[in-house]
Amino acid sequence: MKYFFLFFFFSAFFFSCDSDDDINIDIQFRHFIDEDILVLNTLAYTNQSGETYSVQRLMYVLSDLRCHCENGQIVNIDNYKFVNLDDLNSLDINNITLPSICTSISFTFGFSNSQNVSNLYINEPNNFHNLMFWPDVIGGGYHYIKLEGKYYNSNQEEQFYNTHTGSLNGVDYSWDYTIDITETDYNLLYIDMDINNFYNNPVYNFEEFGSGIMQNENAQQFIFNNLSDVFSIEIN
Repeated sequence: MKYFFLFFFFSAFFFSCDSDDDINIDIQFRHFIDEDILVLNTLAYTNQSGETYSVQRLMYVLSDLRCHCENGQIVNIDNYKFVNLDDLNSLDINNITLPSICTSISFTFGFSNSQNVSNLYINEPNNFHNLMFWPDVIGGGYHYIKLEGKYYNSNQEEQFYNTHTGSLNGVDYSWDYTIDITETDYNLLYIDMDINNFYNNPVYNFEEFGSGIMQNENAQQFIFNNLSDVFSIEIN
């Protein structure tokens, strides 16, 4: 019997030590245009093409969000994260417990084709399915992003633009990110989006591609080619 109690004591001790070593962090999503924090409905931003534009609506998906820890463990945070600027609660992920320091974050912008199946997320919260479904006639599945606003055309007239991307006719335009974190002392991690980087290299022109691009393969490829530096990580 005494060996049972000794075993119980040491087990409790080691488990409590492991718990004490856990690290808790929060993640927040921020949105910029170049160095400026995004302010919705401000027709004053400029892309590389020289067009002045605003952002009126922004919602997007990051899937397979994971923390890669110093001890080699990988912690799955979300199968997918739906960020919607109409819902401020979607901008935070709180109380993430990690076994050691997070040394990198990985995620996919949008969904890979294996996860991008029509009606797969029909019962998800936050009206995700109705807001983000991608029509079956052009491939089905879900939008990666809905980025909408106004711009001044070459005649200085206000026009609408819709940057809606997804898997057009089965072509996977998602993008995999792994971003290293060199700092070790933090409890808040920011995932930052620079909206201008969707349009800057190669240079994307709203007027050239028109107000909607869902069925435009060339426009979808332009956006895809610009994705490498849209997201970055900061810590606090």
